[in-house]
Amino acid sequence: MKTISALIMMGLASSALANNYTCTNGGNERSVAVVYTTPGQVVPCEVVYTKEGSSETLWRAQNEAGYCEAQADSFADKLRGWGWDCTYEGAAASQAAEEEGPVEGADGN
Repeated sequence: MKTISALIMMGLASSALANNYTCTNGGNERSVAVVYTTPGQVVPCEVVYTKEGSSETLWRAQNEAGYCEAQADSFADKLRGWGWDCTYEGAAASQAAEEEGPVEGADGN
């Protein structure tokens, strides 16, 4: 997992990661991560899914705070339903952004 996280961080050097899940099934590993493109703010954001060394963005939000987090939570639950063991790894960056208050004009993604 450290290798996957490092690759995501290198590719998104100016981004902050939070609401991360590491999912395992046998010897396989997947990750689901919420990526905040502006440090200290919860939008814009995207949900990045990594498997077998390849990452793809599943969802994005420009204005709706909480959208990416909810999608990541839901996708991790779906993976659990498919037999994966997903471990939540925290949300320190989103907590810092929430302390700044609500986002004005939030109208969806």
